Amino acid sequence: MAATGVNGNQGFFPFAYILVPGEDIEGWEWFMENLQHCVDSRPITFITNRHEGLKKSIPRCGWVSKYIINIDPKHWENAFFVGCRYGTHSSTIADSFNNWILSERDLPPAALVDEIRIKIMRMSAERRELGRNYSDSLTPIYKALLKSHVDIGRPWSVTESGNGIYEVHSPISHVVDLMHMKCTFQRWKVFCFPCAHAIAAITMSGIEMLRFVQPYFGSNNFRHTYAPTIRPIPNYERPEAYEPEERVLPGIPRPPPRRPPKKRIHGAYEKEMRPMKCSNCKNIGNHNKAICRVLMME
Repeated sequence: MAATGVNGNQGFFPFAYILVPGEDIEGWEWFMENLQHCVDSRPITFITNRHEGLKKSIPRCGWVSKYIINIDPKHWENAFFVGCRYGTHSSTIADSFNNWILSERDLPPAALVDEIRIKIMRMSAERRELGRNYSDSLTPIYKALLKSHVDIGRPWSVTESGNGIYEVHSPISHVVDLMHMKCTFQRWKVFCFPCAHAIAAITMSGIEMLRFVQPYFGSNNFRHTYAPTIRPIPNYERPEAYEPEERVLPGIPRPPPRRPPKKRIHGAYEKEMRPMKCSNCKNIGNHNKAICRVLMME
C-alpha cells in the first residue's frame, strides 16, 4: 500500500508505503492511522476504487474527504492528494509510483522495503538539487504554462466592468472576477492556476500576475518540499544475498462467493442483440450462414 501526492512541478511525491499480508479492512485501517503522521490538517482528495477498508477507515481516522471518485475496479492503486485538487483527478500518479518500483517487486520483504527507501532517497536528493537551480518564482512546468496562457490571451480584447470584474472577448466571452479568483471558463477553479482568460484580465488590470498564483506552484514551495532528508540505514546486520525460497510470491486468488454469473451484465444504454435464425442450419442463435459451423464442417 502506498500514499502518493503531487509536487509543484507535476511529479509524484511518495508520502508513505507499507507491506501488509493482504488488501483487507485491517490493513487499510492501520495504514490510514499511521498516514495521519505524514500529512497536515488540510483537506485531502481521495482518488480510490472505494475499497471497503478505505470507506471505513477514512471517517474513523477523523478525516472528511472532499472528493471520493470511483475509478475502474481493474485499477487497485489508490492515490491521496493533499490540499486543493490542482486539476489532478485520476489514478495516473499511483500508476506512476507502482511502475517506478516494478523492478523491485520480486525481492524479499526486507530488501523490498529498503530498495524503495533508497529509490526515494535518491529521487529526493536529485530534486533537491534541481530546486536549488530554479532561478524563477515558478517551477519550470508552470512557468511555461503561464507563458502559454499569456500568448493565447494576447489577441483577445478585455472590457473592465468594475470592482475587479472583467469581460474577456475570446471566441466565447467569459467573465473574470479577480477579487474572488473566478472565471466562468471554470479552469481557474479546477486547476487553481489562472487560465488564459484570467491572465488577459490580469494584464489589463496591471496587477502583478504572481499575486494570483498559488504558492504551491512556486520554486520556494518545491524546495521546501524536498528540504527534509532521508537518513541512510546501514545494512551490516543483514544478509548479503537471499535464497530463492525467501522471495515473496503473489497470493492465491480466492474466488468470490456465490455461483458465477453465466450471462454478461449489460450496460444501461447497451442494446441487447436480437436473436438471428441461420438460413443454413435453421437454428435460432447469434450466428448466420456466413459463420455457421455446420456449413464449415460440410
